[in-house]
Amino acid sequence: MMAILITASLFFVLIHFLISGTRLRDRLVNSLSEVGFRWLFSSLVAVSLVIMIIAYIHSDGTVIWADSLLPLPLILIGNLLAFALLVVGTLTPSPNSILSEQAFRRGKIQITGIQRITRHPGMLGIGLWALLHVLANGDSASLVFFGSLALLALLGPLSMDRKKLRLEEEPYAQVMAQTSYLPFVAILRGKNQLVWSEIGWKNPALAVLVFIVLVVLHPWIGGISIF
Repeated sequence: MMAILITASLFFVLIHFLISGTRLRDRLVNSLSEVGFRWLFSSLVAVSLVIMIIAYIHSDGTVIWADSLLPLPLILIGNLLAFALLVVGTLTPSPNSILSEQAFRRGKIQITGIQRITRHPGMLGIGLWALLHVLANGDSASLVFFGSLALLALLGPLSMDRKKLRLEEEPYAQVMAQTSYLPFVAILRGKNQLVWSEIGWKNPALAVLVFIVLVVLHPWIGGISIF
């Protein structure tokens, strides 16, 4: 199963880096239409991810380090932060969201809320979650599975920025001028300011609730009790 896991993980990562943000994507869109390309690409991503999950569940990975490289409190705090980035970022209209990109093209999406902190909160949340699982598990199967997700989530936004700049040009250049990939960098450089009232409390509260539910269900989802 490790061979299948490695193959599926390589495919999953490479189709993103070699197609998603490149000019090959533009040629495929011209041939298939935007809708056709998205259906094809989404299908390939979904199939490869399902194979990755099945292969990971059935893989007997070699132990690389026996104990977590981080203490449990740091793992929990880090995962809570990851879910906050993911949930709040997903629920905030963004130039990088499929759900709100048309509104952005019409000039109806402004940089607000968590977008002021980072323009890729959802991807950073997934990347942090995956990286923490690599550090906590320490076996070869987890290194391949979660490492692939972390690599894509943490480096994928850079490819996404290049694609958006090529397709959206000036509007997205303005987004990049006001925001940063790394959290708080644009704010520290004076390009933006943090407005907590724009984030509110409902979405962070939902993130905390999701985190608690997943911690409770982790023995059934991940097969391992956290405590």
